[in-house]
Amino acid sequence: MLPVCYLTTVGRGTGRRHRIEIWYLDDDDCLYLLSGYCLKADWVRNLLAHPDVTVEIPPHAASRVRAGESAYVADVGPFESERGIREGLDARYHGWTAGAPLSAWATDSVVVRLRPAPLCERCGKPIGGERITALPRATTCITCASRHKRPSRGRTCS
Repeated sequence: MLPVCYLTTVGRGTGRRHRIEIWYLDDDDCLYLLSGYCLKADWVRNLLAHPDVTVEIPPHAASRVRAGESAYVADVGPFESERGIREGLDARYHGWTAGAPLSAWATDSVVVRLRPAPLCERCGKPIGGERITALPRATTCITCASRHKRPSRGRTCS
């Protein structure tokens, strides 16, 4: 059985959760997916609108990423190591070998990267993708940040 994961996105128009089964490649802490329909695929359009996604990796999947459901933040390539990602996915699912041409699926698809969502240092919940996009070094989620606003510096007008 080839390893699959279950990706859950939030619908860009409906706000409802959508779950798909999809092939993946794990590299360090990230997961990489290929979209054969490029940016036209509904799941890609959903994650572009709402980058916070969840991924479930079944316990039987051969993966360096632990099994279970986890929060991720999605973004779309190109990436520095994209050739290796395409080769890895094509080898795993289509039998590609070094020196052979990549399949049309591997060459024509869009690469999607799923990075583990950083956790809030105050509450331990995932920091949302929109906040990470706006503030890449954020250490707190928007809820905790709004509860613990820093006192303003400098003079105040009266």
